Amino acid sequence: MAPEHFCLIVAGWEIAIGIPLLFRRQRFLQWLERISHDTSKMRVFLGGWVAIGVAAVMGNPYPAWDLVGILSLLAWVTSVKCGIGVIWTDKLIRISLSMMKKGSPGLGVFVIGVGLALIYAFVSLKS
Repeated sequence: MAPEHFCLIVAGWEIAIGIPLLFRRQRFLQWLERISHDTSKMRVFLGGWVAIGVAAVMGNPYPAWDLVGILSLLAWVTSVKCGIGVIWTDKLIRISLSMMKKGSPGLGVFVIGVGLALIYAFVSLKS
């Protein structure tokens, strides 16, 4: 997978999570808690992210201090985190929900900012 495609997928995901986290925080967290009880579906979902991360790593396996290298590092982190999540799904869900509940409302702004930065990176890579 080309780095710009990985970049766009992750950007879309970050923005899709950040907007409800910013504007409908309680409702979004309740929804997340409700859907996270089905661990088999969560494992499939996390497995999909492992596949996306591995495809991006295969496109460029070498982290570096340039934009493509940083995206490679992001792909490695995504693959490892989601791979661990497939094995210890309940623990990862518990940690993630705890972090989101304890986080300030600014967390949504941060997540949207990451998504927008990735869109900027996508545009830079396409130029």
